[in-house]
Parts: sequence; structure tokens; C-alpha cells
Amino acid sequence: MKDNLIHLLYIGIFLSFSLPAICEVSAQASDTEEYMDYRYAVTLYTERMYGMAVKEFARFIDAYPSSSDYLSAQYYLAGSYFYLKQFPKTIEITQFVLKEHPSLPNLDKILFLEGKAHFSLGEYREAIAVFEQMLKGFAASDLAPEALYTIGESQYALKEYKAAADACLKAATGYPASAVADWAWYR
Repeated sequence: MKDNLIHLLYIGIFLSFSLPAICEVSAQASDTEEYMDYRYAVTLYTERMYGMAVKEFARFIDAYPSSSDYLSAQYYLAGSYFYLKQFPKTIEITQFVLKEHPSLPNLDKILFLEGKAHFSLGEYREAIAVFEQMLKGFAASDLAPEALYTIGESQYALKEYKAAADACLKAATGYPASAVADWAWYR
């Protein structure tokens, strides 16, 4: 239970600080209705009003399907569902984004979010597969240590203790300055 709370806290910190950087507002005119609707939804998200953010991002996505902010709205929507612990919706949206836009520059963050949703549902094999896919293409990602550690946690939950220890050791030794290095050594 304590580990799950630590994971949620770490994810919360990551999403709170990285989503605005990941999903920068495009160079739209700042006085357009589209821009104002998007900024309103982002503000709800950053203020942790996730239920309202879900409604506003869904409305934005429906109203502006050709917007340059469409993909970031999808990502924020998935993040909002994650915080609301509606993990199946998180997975549904991240899989849609991955299918429709497989060459996005921030795929590591989308894969990470999907992997954490699977992990939160106790779908450990699926989480491992998603994190391995992420690590295959984004080993240098700032999320790689947490992905490796969560692979270890998933393997531990599956009673694959040797593989879990190996994954945690990889996280600790491969990323010694990361926030999860101490957790990985402990595990």
C-alpha cells in the first residue's frame, strides 16, 4: 500500500511538472475561442480539478478536432482520468494516441502513462510490455528509471523475484542519480 502511494505521488509530481512542458500551447492567437477553451481546460487540470478538466478537454477535442492542441488535449485528458483513478479510460486514450500518432516526439511520456495505468489495475504483464516498449525506444528518457523500477515491482507482484531484483538493480545502477534509485536498492 505504501509503495502504491509513493508511486502515485511520484506520478503526480511528474505529471504536474511535465505536462505543461510536454503539451505547450501552440502559437495560436491568444484571443480566439479555441485558445481560451484550451487554456481553461489546462487551468482546471493544473488546479487539480480533474473531473471538470475531463469535461472541458472532451468538449475541446469534440469542438476542435483539427486544432494544433488536439494531441496535447488528448494527453491531458488521459492524465485527468489517471488522477481520477479511471485507469481503463487512461489506457483507452493513450492507445488511441499511440495508434493514430505513432511518431510523436513525446511517446515515452504517453507509454509511461499507459504503463502506470496497467500497473495500477494490477495488469502487471501488460505494464511490463508497455514499459519495455518505452525503454526500447527511449532508454535516455527521464522516465526510464521509474519504468525499470515499475517493471521490477510488476515482476515482484508476479512472484518473479529474480527478474524483479534484476530490474531494480538495473534501475539503481543505470540511473544512480534518479529519484527511484534508493527505492530500487531497497527492493
